[in-house]
Amino acid sequence: MAKAFFPDVEQVLRILMDELPDGVYATDLANDPDTSKRSYSSSELRAAAMMFADLYSNLEQVNDDKFITTVTHEGLTPWEKELFAAAQDGSQPDSIRQQNLLAKIRANGGISLPAITAVVAGILTPVGLPFEIIAWDGPASDGTTGGWILDVSPLDQGTYLGLIDPLLGATREPGIVPLDCNLDYAAAGITQQEMQDIQKTAYTYEVKIYGHADANTLALLDKQLTELEPARSTHVITNDATPPIDPDTTSGDGWPIHYGQ
Repeated sequence: MAKAFFPDVEQVLRILMDELPDGVYATDLANDPDTSKRSYSSSELRAAAMMFADLYSNLEQVNDDKFITTVTHEGLTPWEKELFAAAQDGSQPDSIRQQNLLAKIRANGGISLPAITAVVAGILTPVGLPFEIIAWDGPASDGTTGGWILDVSPLDQGTYLGLIDPLLGATREPGIVPLDCNLDYAAAGITQQEMQDIQKTAYTYEVKIYGHADANTLALLDKQLTELEPARSTHVITNDATPPIDPDTTSGDGWPIHYGQ
């Protein structure tokens, strides 16, 4: 892929002047310290070049902010909101904030079963607590796919949500508008409570602990999971869950139960 090119004033001016017919306009660059030696035509072209160069400068900043390695000061906050669930310290130097972003995106295994399991097991297994990770929603009883499925569904703005049947807000009946980011629940033919239920459990998973974890363990687990998650996801921790009867039992969603022993 070719490197993006954002010309400065002199480069834009040269492009404009190269388009002029030969021998018709003055060829000075309207940059002589003696203003009486600057031609009108070249001065007008330089003024236009300055406007174009300003636009290119803005486009360059937009392009830089698309990537953490080139992000500007203005682009740091949007990136922090995207990658961190908790607010970040905006008083830190830009270089530190950028390094925090790079560390986050490089260490983030994503909202996937292996990534979440690694974090949970690192905390609960040493203290002998078995656990289970459950995606809220998943395959419906009729074999069709419902809402977001942990480690399966792509996690983006178009992902269906959970808790209640996502097709409830995606009906194609005449006069009914599918529920989208505008959250017009009435047009989608659902109630406000149903819409709130969809919102509440968007990208939510549950960590079910079969045993008793103390307050410090729970706090550490919550902190580590929050740091792992993108801002749009969340988790629920259930302590003192009733243990399964059969040690080989898997959860209803098909995820294995992990034992701390």
